[in-house]
Amino acid sequence: MSTILPVYVMCNEKYMTIFQSLLYSLQQLNFDFSKLTIVDIGLCEDDKRFFKEHKIKVLEIPSWYKDGEHPCQFTRLNYDTLLPDNAFISLDADVWLQDLECLETLSNTALRTGFAGVFAPRNYRKSPKYHNFLYELPKDLLQKNAFNTGVFAVNNFPSLFSYARFMWSHKREYSFGTEQACFELSLYYHKIFDSLPTTYNWLVDWFDDEQIEINNGKIFVNEQYIHIIHLLLKSKTKLFDIKVDGKYRRVLLLPKTINAVGAKNE
Repeated sequence: MSTILPVYVMCNEKYMTIFQSLLYSLQQLNFDFSKLTIVDIGLCEDDKRFFKEHKIKVLEIPSWYKDGEHPCQFTRLNYDTLLPDNAFISLDADVWLQDLECLETLSNTALRTGFAGVFAPRNYRKSPKYHNFLYELPKDLLQKNAFNTGVFAVNNFPSLFSYARFMWSHKREYSFGTEQACFELSLYYHKIFDSLPTTYNWLVDWFDDEQIEINNGKIFVNEQYIHIIHLLLKSKTKLFDIKVDGKYRRVLLLPKTINAVGAKNE
């Protein structure tokens, strides 16, 4: 039986522009918006009115979560205590979906195993900040794929968060400073090293020299269908060489653009 767990997306004033792509993709898929909740980490009044007009729930959280140095990271680390659901999907505001089956897969995997997420080859990490803490990680973890917090689902898994918070509380003793590293260490502690294919959280900047193609209005990468595209803020204004009907076009990798380009070539 297919089901979709409640979906939570953190958003603030800065992310509202890129969130429009996620919203648009969900609208095109006839998503049931009663399942979506926005976690407010810095919305302005206009943003709140926007969500109210679109009948999308907004979850207010204590101000001290939002006023810190890393409100997004600190809030996610405390999802198990802040959110009203024990089983849920967490999406970044800068993703967009090509189908609803991906949410069903995330949900059913989490309900069956307790966790669903994407691990990718560790060589995608290009940030010097990331490399600063590599030597602190267990050597066998370095040989495994790396977890990204942009897309995941859990089912009654509070120890995932409590262990990650423990690592966060000691982060200044080490060389890492992201909640993603804390979750990765928590998953390592729980012996979870694999879950869903990278097509369920394809980060635009993860890999080099990938061929992006539009086929029947949908994005494929190296002939693989992509369920969830993870843009990152810097990618929303970048032009990509996309193969359409045998020819390459430079276009934005946004759902409205992809739909328009796909429609012209059907």
